[in-house]
Amino acid sequence: MQRASPAPAGLTGLAETAFIPLVARALAAERFPDAGFRDPTAEAIYGALQLDLTAYVGGNASMHGVIARSWMLDQIVGVFTSRHPNAQIVDLGAGL
Repeated sequence: MQRASPAPAGLTGLAETAFIPLVARALAAERFPDAGFRDPTAEAIYGALQLDLTAYVGGNASMHGVIARSWMLDQIVGVFTSRHPNAQIVDLGAGL
């Protein structure tokens, strides 16, 4: 399948940086199986996008950082929402 560059989709600059954590989360289980981190939603989004996101596959250290921050944020949000089930969570680009 031929994938397009993100730029023709109208995503450039800051909006384009959202692909960095998406790609890291989507590829975490494949690239770092011993890390115990998997994000099925990111994997599904990554697989469904008709975009070439290979430019956003960072080095191991960068990807480990994204995965570690993602795991930590997932834990914090999970604890908070278990205590406050009607809470609404807004992520304003934390970690960029």
